[in-house]
Amino acid sequence: MGVPLVGCASHRLNLAVRDYLAPHEFALEEVQQLMRKLRTLKQAAKLRLKTPLVPIMRQDTRWSSTFMMLKRYFKLQEFLSADDDELADMLPSRTTHRQLEGLLSKLRCVESVSKMLQSDGLTLLDARDFFDGLLKVRPSMSKYLAPDADIIHPQDFEAAVVKLEVAAMSVSPACRPDADGFALQILKRRKISTESARYKRLSAIPSTSIVVERLFSVARAVLRLERHRMSPLILE
Repeated sequence: MGVPLVGCASHRLNLAVRDYLAPHEFALEEVQQLMRKLRTLKQAAKLRLKTPLVPIMRQDTRWSSTFMMLKRYFKLQEFLSADDDELADMLPSRTTHRQLEGLLSKLRCVESVSKMLQSDGLTLLDARDFFDGLLKVRPSMSKYLAPDADIIHPQDFEAAVVKLEVAAMSVSPACRPDADGFALQILKRRKISTESARYKRLSAIPSTSIVVERLFSVARAVLRLERHRMSPLILE
């Protein structure tokens, strides 16, 4: 097409977290198997008598499901008995449990950034600030989140857009109303220039493909079984 393309920041974060979770895969698989067992008819009935919380399983395409699964595991732990013969062999050991506690704690800052990347109006500068802040506490993710990461094509174009957005920044509030936790701290540390905005069109360059993914999700909801005979032209 002859124009530079900007990659999806959410996709890069997903790859970085998947790489970060690789050493913990065995422990995570134990929790996954436990959650699968808790979703069986018999175990689900037992659990329903104790709590309205239901097991959550992770999905390979979304790292946030791993975070949600770990959170749910620790919330359900008090309702799981080692005296249950069907669950006794599936409960993680104390060593694994401590490992999972540490992992969940380390993933909280990543989850905060992940939520912000899904917000509307996110610029390349916002994404770069989030990644830089995340790299300060999780430097091992630099393979995918660093400004000069090999996954960025072209690197010079994205760096130039970020530089121009910094120069064009006006005296606007440093934090977004939908920011929370770790992401909010990053935005509060941002230095705001007193120069007037001159490159307003740069904000139109999306930093993620979240909007497209939402569109596909809506299309999938519309195109149900009863509409499979609908032509693509009519659907469009």
